[in-house]
Amino acid sequence: MSSLAALLAVSFLFLEVMIGSFRPLLIRVFKPARLGRLHIALGLIGLAFALTHFVLLIPKLGEHFSTDSRTFFIAGPIVLVLLIFTISTALMFRRFASSWRLIHLLNYVILVTAIAHGLVIGEDAGMLALKLLFYGYLTFVFLGLAYRATNPRWRQNLRLPHRKKPTGNRA
Repeated sequence: MSSLAALLAVSFLFLEVMIGSFRPLLIRVFKPARLGRLHIALGLIGLAFALTHFVLLIPKLGEHFSTDSRTFFIAGPIVLVLLIFTISTALMFRRFASSWRLIHLLNYVILVTAIAHGLVIGEDAGMLALKLLFYGYLTFVFLGLAYRATNPRWRQNLRLPHRKKPTGNRA
């Protein structure tokens, strides 16, 4: 059951990242407000499945820690905390208005790490279909990031606001 929850988490988060990556293209076909709601819903559903995956594995944590790659074992909970953080900043957009785009870039790191986590220590990591699916996800994640990076407006919006230095003479 935990493997299914993990697969669903990665799949929903993949869809969420794809909507964010290709939003300029998608809003030509879909209403922006509806697309925005879907983007948030997919992120929340992905988070719910990621939390379910973690909770289902709690009884087996000691066993997995002793047999799995410790780097990827430890990466799982770290990525879960980062996912909670990025989704929280998106839900509190007004509070993080100046930096949420930069924070949201973590979603690419989260998704790539989650996919690598599944490929290295997942119970079904040896399945060819799963490998093909995950490598397909990785391909589109990098294509989405490349697409975003080619957009000058998006790159400009990534910059953190700088405080303007006061001008004028101070006596």
